[in-house]
Amino acid sequence: MTSPKRSPRSAKHPPVSPNEHRPTRYLIAFYSRTGFTRRVAYRLAQRLGSSDIEEIQDHRHRAGVFGFLRTAIEAVMTRSPEIAPSQFDPARYDVVVIGSPVWAAHVATPVRSYLKRHAASLTRVGMFCTMGSSGGDETLAEMTAMLHPDDETIENGRYPTLALRDADIKAKRFHRLETFIDALQGLHPQAHRSKAG
Repeated sequence: MTSPKRSPRSAKHPPVSPNEHRPTRYLIAFYSRTGFTRRVAYRLAQRLGSSDIEEIQDHRHRAGVFGFLRTAIEAVMTRSPEIAPSQFDPARYDVVVIGSPVWAAHVATPVRSYLKRHAASLTRVGMFCTMGSSGGDETLAEMTAMLHPDDETIENGRYPTLALRDADIKAKRFHRLETFIDALQGLHPQAHRSKAG
């Protein structure tokens, strides 16, 4: 298992005050097995500014062929493994961005556990996923549905979303990221349009 990455800002934020004039506070929570989702998360943090990063940690061995098979089986069976306690409270942020790799056209199971844990605190949300070639739309729809378990139907476009292929991330083709960032910045009335980094 990879060790947790340090957040660009180490101090936890005080509770959000709607009347306070300040930059929008973002929390980027993600899980990454191979590093692609991590790369996108850190690039988002750099571009958005005023961001904390929560790398979701579980206790399963997922390296190698057997680790890959385990992830696929768990994803298809929609399991929710135990994850480490969260470092940051999503309720203290203006916007929360959730990132997941695509596992067999499903959300990664540690992200599933995170969404279950914090669903009540996730109101202004953006979602992204990384994938080998396909399954992004299904994964993003599954993540959205988890925040609205009582809804019979989930309309498209409820939240800003982005699906990126691993090959594009490896080649640093991030042009679609800018549209996603614009949508995230528009989620909060005090969102600032300055470009960080």
